Amino acid sequence: MVERVIKTLIVLLVHVYTISSVAENIGQLPHCVDNTGQGLLLISTLDGRLSTLNSTGNLVWQIDTGSLLKSNIHNIELASNGEWLRLIPSLTGGLYKFNGKTIDAIPISADSLLKSSFFYSPDLVIAGGKEVRTYGIGIHSGHLFYTCSLLGCQNETNFEGEIDNVLIIERNTLTVRAHEPRTGNERWNFSVGHHNIRIPSVSCFNIDNMIINFNVTAVLPEGLILATKLEDENQLLWKYKFEAPIVNVWLWDGRELSAIDVFNIPVKDKEVKEEVSASIYLAMHNKQLYIHESVKMLDLIYTNLYTNLEVSKGKSIAKIPWKPIPASSSAIIKTGEQDIAARSVLYSSEYVNGNGYYLYVQEYPEEKEKLMCTDNVTKAYSDKAPSVKGWLRSIWTYILLVLITLATVYFLYGSKVVMVAIQAP
Repeated sequence: MVERVIKTLIVLLVHVYTISSVAENIGQLPHCVDNTGQGLLLISTLDGRLSTLNSTGNLVWQIDTGSLLKSNIHNIELASNGEWLRLIPSLTGGLYKFNGKTIDAIPISADSLLKSSFFYSPDLVIAGGKEVRTYGIGIHSGHLFYTCSLLGCQNETNFEGEIDNVLIIERNTLTVRAHEPRTGNERWNFSVGHHNIRIPSVSCFNIDNMIINFNVTAVLPEGLILATKLEDENQLLWKYKFEAPIVNVWLWDGRELSAIDVFNIPVKDKEVKEEVSASIYLAMHNKQLYIHESVKMLDLIYTNLYTNLEVSKGKSIAKIPWKPIPASSSAIIKTGEQDIAARSVLYSSEYVNGNGYYLYVQEYPEEKEKLMCTDNVTKAYSDKAPSVKGWLRSIWTYILLVLITLATVYFLYGSKVVMVAIQAP
């Protein structure tokens, strides 16, 4: 009995020793970074940098992807019916014309210029292209895992056992250059870009997330992020200033990545009964004019471009009246100041350099008439709807009675009678 106990103890000791030896040989398991519970703000700026701020307003990390704007097309002076026109590129590759009164989105973009190339104009040759680069980076650590471009992917993965949620940064760049066919001298060019970001899957999850429980305001031309209390927007918690104008802002709460609407600027205009968010943002940076569209504006352009017959005839996609709203204020500037700003944009003067304005699409009378026609058609249809509903109701009532009758016959007389009744002519 004693020998059996001793043998059992020896076997147990051997197993314990073996397990401890194996445990020493196994490396430390990967672990999540310590600050996964922090909420983050991600800010894209015009100089091409993507930066992250934590919930206390401190810079966590920053990556430089190259400037989002290099252009001289705004220096071209065009004339139409005795009026001066100015061409302004958007960061998504669209083109707008400005005559001092309205800003028109025209059905010509960087994509269409590159596709038309040789056939665009007999005295002009178009060169350029589109590039998409992606970066994989740890959203909390800021470690660069990889970079992918036309030349291939370069893997930088070396996180020494740390696991972090991978943020995918997509940098889109459109470059167009127009030159003379004989000499090759460049007439004009513009290169625009923008960032798209996403987190494909959440690897690290912290139930004790520090939620962003404050208001976030972006002053685009000043590159300023303001954090104010939810209860009182006039009480400033912190602010952070970037070196370049802000383009987009996102919020990461540890679970989801969501975009903050930088166009959510209520319009205070007597002609507009309801508050309308801005459609576009027009600004000048380093003497370069550019336009940044809201998501609603991009949807409107896409819809009109492929459904509106007037656009196919060469007319504008969308017309925006010149009623500028300074990006640092929610009040529309006076008429005299509007004229000064319009002339400054039209003649590319220093007055608007470093400034930005929100503008919105105005509802035109013809659009109201279309809405009224649609309402009348809807009303006429709704007047006839009860008869249609009544007809459908009677059909379903008949079918229901037949089914109840068949079920009753089945239970009373058996399945053979029911089959005979169904097969009878």
